[in-house]
Amino acid sequence: MKLTDSLTAAVRYAEDGETTEIRPKLTHSLLSVGPVGLKHRIEYRYFEGDATDDSWRYRIIAKMDVGPIWVKAQPRWELGGNNTNDMKIDDIKYEAGYDWTLSSTETTSAVFTPYIQYQTSGDEGDYAKEHMILGTRLQVKF
Repeated sequence: MKLTDSLTAAVRYAEDGETTEIRPKLTHSLLSVGPVGLKHRIEYRYFEGDATDDSWRYRIIAKMDVGPIWVKAQPRWELGGNNTNDMKIDDIKYEAGYDWTLSSTETTSAVFTPYIQYQTSGDEGDYAKEHMILGTRLQVKF
């Protein structure tokens, strides 16, 4: 939900077996100049049915796009819960993708995006690879 031109609110709801995560988040756009964008986000990670501690997470989102091709880098910090709050980067998420427009009119559009996500641990993990995934997204606007 767009609150202002530069501030967006959203909630992520995810179920994984016995665990449910509810994640309200605020994203603020700081800069958008040509193909370069810079945002930051604060989110609260609330877990139901799991021993995982609830916590805050802050991230900076740097994005660059050239036409339909885009790349992002997101250093992230975990705060609260069982975290040490040392202000060292806890992990970094990198993404690259291609926005393929399937259809577009004045009022509607459909965009299919294949992407790759690569995540490293943070400072304490010597920035070692944590995981890599190939994913897709389908965005439909009415």
